[in-house]
Amino acid sequence: MNPWRFPRKILAGFILPILILSGCAYKRMIFNNLDWLVVYQMDSYLDLTDAQEKSIKIPVHDTVNWLKAERLPAITELLRDVQKAVEAGRIDAKTYESWVARVNVWRAEITERVTPPLALLLKQLDAGQIEHLEKKLNKSDRHLVKLLEHNDKEFPEEFADHVDDAASKYKFWFGKLRKDQKVLLVEKLGWNRATLTEKLKQRRRSREFWMDLLRKHDRDQLVTALRNSAEPEGSFRDPEYLRFRKESQERAQSFLIALFASLDQDQWQHLNKVIKDLIVDLESLQVTQRSHH
Repeated sequence: MNPWRFPRKILAGFILPILILSGCAYKRMIFNNLDWLVVYQMDSYLDLTDAQEKSIKIPVHDTVNWLKAERLPAITELLRDVQKAVEAGRIDAKTYESWVARVNVWRAEITERVTPPLALLLKQLDAGQIEHLEKKLNKSDRHLVKLLEHNDKEFPEEFADHVDDAASKYKFWFGKLRKDQKVLLVEKLGWNRATLTEKLKQRRRSREFWMDLLRKHDRDQLVTALRNSAEPEGSFRDPEYLRFRKESQERAQSFLIALFASLDQDQWQHLNKVIKDLIVDLESLQVTQRSHH
């Protein structure tokens, strides 16, 4: 998780993943300490000093509280709309895009809230902290790097394992993907040695953009980049990268729509149960939230 994607991912995307964890009491404990967990996650990537951690705690706390109080009902409402579509057994591109648009509004709101204090924090990072961050982010590429290092004889078997690993990430939502659905994943995402090599290249170029920006210690440029992170084009506006990014987004959506169209009855039922359980959990957490005010 990149710290500059904090406005887009950590807060807006953190509520639902924690609900996957079992145990109602455990979920409430995480929910009630969400701001602390966000700061902890940031510290693991940025190796914050005590003063830096203290400076970011209040804006994170305020943003998390706003998200809980003002947007949790809307997140629940979105899940109810998803459930209706799941029960009907049909999710088309227009419906999916409408959901993404609603989430993007929340991302933009969160970005606007956290950009000033986060830009100030990132401006203060010293050379050692930036190096620490770069090493942490480089680790996220290790599986892809290892895959691409295999020769042409070894690659097909290793690639199949890569696909299996990617497919397993959907198991929580849909159950186990069938063989034809894994084929769909490869075809719709356009995966092969060349496109995965390009993915690694562009990921590194984007990272270099951010590392160079951090080393400049320019608050205004950081503010602009963070705010741009909520836009469809993102922060790194290089034409080659933008083409890659747009194509990747289109392919990802194409795969999801095709996957929805391929779901069998058991997979639809599995997804429906997951969504129902998430709604129940969110409603329970909203009751907890109201009882604390």
